[in-house]
Amino acid sequence: MGMLMTNGISALQNATVIMGLPFSFGDLLCDTGQGKSLKVEDHRRASASRETAPYIPASNDRLSWKKRLSRLMNYPGTRYTQQMMENVLFPAMQDVAKELSCAAVGFHWTASRKRAIR
Repeated sequence: MGMLMTNGISALQNATVIMGLPFSFGDLLCDTGQGKSLKVEDHRRASASRETAPYIPASNDRLSWKKRLSRLMNYPGTRYTQQMMENVLFPAMQDVAKELSCAAVGFHWTASRKRAIR
């Protein structure tokens, strides 16, 4: 208040700029980090919307666009995933554990046969 009464408006403006300058640098750092995280999120969304392995049809194996679209849009359900884990994943992990223990690595793996997916 005293600065305003002595016509020190320019000194008050300078003090405001000097005090706000460190906050502007912090704001720039936060904006840069947010921009990077948004770019990563965009890449994740783009990769999740694509098939993991491209399908290249042979000359005798032409699918209609409806079948190709249904392949892209249909995801495995809980039951199918559980069966895949029971029949493929767990035996494969047991084989890997057996090979590693034969190689004297000291690896031990136990599978929980409870419902892994909910």
